[in-house]
Amino acid sequence: MRALSIKQPYAWQILTGDKPYEYRPWLPGTVQQFLLVSSSRPSAMDFGWGLANGYALAVVDITGVPRREDDGSYAWPVKVHAAVTPFPVKGKLHFYEVADAQIHRHPEWAADLRQY
Repeated sequence: MRALSIKQPYAWQILTGDKPYEYRPWLPGTVQQFLLVSSSRPSAMDFGWGLANGYALAVVDITGVPRREDDGSYAWPVKVHAAVTPFPVKGKLHFYEVADAQIHRHPEWAADLRQY
């Protein structure tokens, strides 16, 4: 499956539904679903929450057509399809491949995470 690393706390915000768009300077091409991986390095805005870094967290759908923003970036509408059993992932830039055999989906967890 195609995967994308996103820094914390933004990965967590996508997981809980608090961040409905992922902003990138490029379009996702034909990718309509990806494995959300928290980047191994947190952003400067991590707030010391101690969120997991370097782990697969969920399968995410791109739910519509990305729109171009005034600053030239693209807003991808995203929504969690299913949470996954977290496992460590060595991230890369852009989309990269993670073996499907490593991904254990739990669609029932997504609703619980939105209540967090």
